[in-house]
Amino acid sequence: MLYKLILTAIINFFTISSFSQEVKTQLPELNTLIGNWKVISEKRLSANGPWDTSTGRSSFILSAAATLIEEDYKGTLEGKRLLIRSLIAYDHFKQKFQKVFLDSEHGTLIDYDGYKNKDSLVFDKTWVYPAGNTVKLRKLYRFISKDEFTVEDLRMPEGTTSWDLSGKMKYKRVNDSVPSMLKGNFSDDYGIKYTISDTLWLQQPNARYHIIKWDTINQFILARNDDKNPSEAGLYTRIDYMNFSNMEPYLWGFCLTVYDAKTLEEAETKAKADRANPRKGCGGFPFSRMKRE
Repeated sequence: MLYKLILTAIINFFTISSFSQEVKTQLPELNTLIGNWKVISEKRLSANGPWDTSTGRSSFILSAAATLIEEDYKGTLEGKRLLIRSLIAYDHFKQKFQKVFLDSEHGTLIDYDGYKNKDSLVFDKTWVYPAGNTVKLRKLYRFISKDEFTVEDLRMPEGTTSWDLSGKMKYKRVNDSVPSMLKGNFSDDYGIKYTISDTLWLQQPNARYHIIKWDTINQFILARNDDKNPSEAGLYTRIDYMNFSNMEPYLWGFCLTVYDAKTLEEAETKAKADRANPRKGCGGFPFSRMKRE
């Protein structure tokens, strides 16, 4: 609970201090981060080893009126579940990037200041232990291509002059094959218009859902509601979809199965639509039928 309150406070701070449309942010330089990633993680477990290697999944989304990048990582460490939450923003007063990091192993918020240098993004922090001794911490992002980057964990203990590698995460983009039939401009039975892409579901005029996951096997989408949505802003949504036959020009339909979940996991598991009964399978209501504009 405390973890959620702290993160909420941080997000609210960034939102309030962004001065709405007057904000001058360099976050577009980091747009390549947005999306879903497969991660190979290598972590050193002690000063002299051994190393733990595992795989996980990560998603990056824009929030707080596009002034904040949020990362949610799910993986393991020594066979135990590991969750990581990172927030990245740009301080236009100091002209520095900012990063806040928390993992479920330690439960401690660590804040970094950073800068971008060509194909690298560097975040530094001087950590002070209770006894007064210090260690310099560094998160080093190396961008290899739009579909691959790495993050290195480095440390420099007090009294030393060289960086020591303590961990490395290798990110490769997950390119889920989204059916072309579901992308483009559409209208439903009620005349409401939509624009749908790989990363955004827009219900016009101003309800935006930032897509985090396409499950093309089970036919549903998970998304985060935009912070400026007229209702359920900042929460999570599940959209189930299905194909139709002999209903031209309506070729597919959708159900807004969950629209107010507090977490992505809740959105995915809270409810499911009944495709066997499209007339009442959406919480007692029919699926909304979609035709291309």
